[in-house]
Amino acid sequence: RLVLPEDYPVQESVVKDMVSALAFSVVEEKISNRKDKFIDFELDVARSIKLHIKNQKGDTLVEGRIGKQILGSWDRSYFNFEGSSMVYVVKGLTRFHFEKRPQDIKSRMILEAAKDKISSIVLSVGSKSVTILRDGSSWKIRGKPAAEDKVMAIVNTLAPLEANDFAEPHETAGG
Repeated sequence: RLVLPEDYPVQESVVKDMVSALAFSVVEEKISNRKDKFIDFELDVARSIKLHIKNQKGDTLVEGRIGKQILGSWDRSYFNFEGSSMVYVVKGLTRFHFEKRPQDIKSRMILEAAKDKISSIVLSVGSKSVTILRDGSSWKIRGKPAAEDKVMAIVNTLAPLEANDFAEPHETAGG
């Protein structure tokens, strides 16, 4: 769950990508021990991403900062462990995996239904509607067989219904 700044379920795929990046990251080399050079590596507080990893008991496993990606490399970044002046090159731990806004992490699931449990679908436009009913393993409209591929396209779209994005507060201000 995303608990700060608000309590909300997360997108499992985003968290899985973060955990995978952590699991496969490798500290390759130490390149500096000068804290005055942190700004060059974007490890300063203003531009780095603070990473604080805890286990289930709440014990800190890793605490540090991810800096800028190394020029010309898509999978290497600068990293500093909290309380140390050492700067390392880390492979696999990129800003891309962790530079997220809360709405990038929030679950976008609106409706999740087991496809085999859906027994009817009612589609309405204005005062007109059509009801599609499951009859055993087939679907019917007004008692007649419905095109299975077309009904399943609707079911496949609606069963795991997800939003593309969240409205920004300024977009919903005033109703």
